[in-house]
Amino acid sequence: MIYHSNSFNNDWHPNIWPPFTQIQTNKAQIEVSHGKDASLFTVNPEKELIDGISSWWVTLHGHSNEFIANAISDQAKTLEQVIFADFLHPQAKKLAERLSRLTKLERLFFSDNGSTAVEVALKIAYQWWQNNGERRNQIIAFEGALSWRYFWCDGFRGKKYI
Repeated sequence: MIYHSNSFNNDWHPNIWPPFTQIQTNKAQIEVSHGKDASLFTVNPEKELIDGISSWWVTLHGHSNEFIANAISDQAKTLEQVIFADFLHPQAKKLAERLSRLTKLERLFFSDNGSTAVEVALKIAYQWWQNNGERRNQIIAFEGALSWRYFWCDGFRGKKYI
């Protein structure tokens, strides 16, 4: 079925379809003009809201944090991003050395999301047992608790895990 913009609730922006939302039955999005720390400020009506879901995507340290904004700006002027597969940069080395000292961990893996972090943790645990001469091939998890989208890469998906 093809929907045309005139079939939606007119309160919705005609060019935006937000995630996890049924536009025909939900209220329109709340428009936000800006944020500061844990607060969001809405446009109409003008209200201050506590942003209780800011970490859903990326804003776990609050909005408009001057220290973080300046650090991001400074870093973007030098290097925005480089893949870790074959490259390294000074800020990554600095952070890894600091975290290694604080945690007493020899090597660290940096991830940009929880699914990848869980996958890597499982792979590291699996490899640790292999390196110590003990085969441990079973992973125990609650049904539906893991994101199989990332879990163990494509080559392992055919195996049955409990």
